[in-house]
Amino acid sequence: MIDGLSNTAIATYFQGKTVLVTGAAGFVGRHLVRHLSALGAQVVALDRVAGESLPRVQWVITDVLELTAKDFASIKLDILFHLAAVVGVTYAAQHPAETVSVNAVGTSHVIKLARTLGAKSIFLMSSSEVYGEPESIPITEKSTLKPLSVYGWSKVCAEQILEAHAQNGDLCAVVIRPFNVYGPDQRSDFVVSRFLKLAMQGLPLKIAGTGMQRRNFTFIDDLILGMLLAITKNKFGYNVYNIAGVGDISILELADLVISMIGSSAHPIHVPLSDLERDTATEVLVRIASFEKARREIGYQPQTSLENGLKITYTFMSLSSKQIEPLVHLSR
Repeated sequence: MIDGLSNTAIATYFQGKTVLVTGAAGFVGRHLVRHLSALGAQVVALDRVAGESLPRVQWVITDVLELTAKDFASIKLDILFHLAAVVGVTYAAQHPAETVSVNAVGTSHVIKLARTLGAKSIFLMSSSEVYGEPESIPITEKSTLKPLSVYGWSKVCAEQILEAHAQNGDLCAVVIRPFNVYGPDQRSDFVVSRFLKLAMQGLPLKIAGTGMQRRNFTFIDDLILGMLLAITKNKFGYNVYNIAGVGDISILELADLVISMIGSSAHPIHVPLSDLERDTATEVLVRIASFEKARREIGYQPQTSLENGLKITYTFMSLSSKQIEPLVHLSR
């Protein structure tokens, strides 16, 4: 259990609540479902594949574009955590129609259904991609939304759909914009897990372009803490929060840190963006967040440094023979 989740307010709030989690078999979904189960919530976990069997967790196997109220029998819902989405800038660019359909239309469909089932609290997982290349650093929730990608625009649409539902004032609507989440059990096409996997094999760590791109990295437990605090601390209205880890680092520095930490013989190499199927038009140079609003309003404070988060993730990968590969379609 995350240290911050021993918080009495969180434990009391989720105990006995009926919670629907879409995208429950995805990276964030898996971690969220485990913590909700441990907190005593009754979890309806929805995805296109089943996840692990846990106490008080019921799996519904369907697509967010196809689910109906009949999938939930006589369930009276308290909270929706909507995580299901087409994920990834590159995949979204290659499949724009699917991306808009799932991320925007799917969001509208799920929110309407959750409202029909009685939900008074709705959480939407957005993305830091909505900011594009920022005009100033650090990025705050008031920064201009000007995404460079189809994926980013689809998330802006999803946010606007939720905001529209919150206009009547009878709904607690929360949007989280996470910054570069990583941790145990993540797919190996994300940068931290990819660097760790390559370094463990002694293979070169491919750096996109100069490697001077700067990022915040957020450990998965810190994201989950921010998500639960956001629902616990808000009652009504529409609220948006950046959730990020402490400090920032360049991608090249991250590669060096990973290599040094595990004592690998690997080394970084620079490759063109095209070699990694990355589009220069959607490449953001600097993405550094302010989470001051989340700290002030919901008491969010990251618990895990980048160094400790990398060590935890490395230990998991070392002990596990299972390597998580890209399953883009299975996150909805």
